[in-house]
Amino acid sequence: IIDMSSNNFSGNLPLFPLDIVTLKLNDNILSGSISSLCNLTTLSLLDLSNNKLSGELPNCWNTLNNLAILNLEDNGFIGVVPESIGALEFVNMISIRGNSLTGELPSSLRNCTSLLLLDLGENEISGKIPEWLGESLSLLLVLSLQSNQFHGAIPRSLCKLEKIQIL
Repeated sequence: IIDMSSNNFSGNLPLFPLDIVTLKLNDNILSGSISSLCNLTTLSLLDLSNNKLSGELPNCWNTLNNLAILNLEDNGFIGVVPESIGALEFVNMISIRGNSLTGELPSSLRNCTSLLLLDLGENEISGKIPEWLGESLSLLLVLSLQSNQFHGAIPRSLCKLEKIQIL
C-alpha cells in the first residue's frame, strides 16, 4: 500500500513496485503520463485524482484486472476512453470526471457489470447515451453524465437502473 495523497508532490510518476495493491497519489501536483502504471497488475485501488496528469489514457486496462476502484478525476487527460477499460469486469468505481476526454463511450464498458459508480461528468464525451448503460450496468447506484456533448434522446433503458440513487 502506498498512500502519499494530499501533499505537494510534483513531476512525473515514479516507478512503483510491481506488487503494489493500493496506490493513492490524489491531491498533489503530479504531471505527465500514467502509462508506466500498466505493469502494476496487482493494483486493486488507484486514486490519482486532483493532479495535473495529462496525455491520453493508456490502452492497457486489460492488464489491471484486479482493479476495483479507479479514480482519475480532475486531471488533464485527453483523447477517447480506451476500449480496454471494458476488461475491468470487477471494477466497482470509475471516476474520470473533470478531464478533456472526447469521443463516444466504448461499447466494451458494458462488460463492467460490477460497477456501482460511473462518473463521466465534465468531459467532452459525445454521441448518444448508449442503451446498454441501463441494461448491462444494472448495479449502478451513481451515474453522472453531466456537462458532456451527448445528444439525442435519453434512452428508456435508464429506467431499468432499479438501484440508482444519483442520476
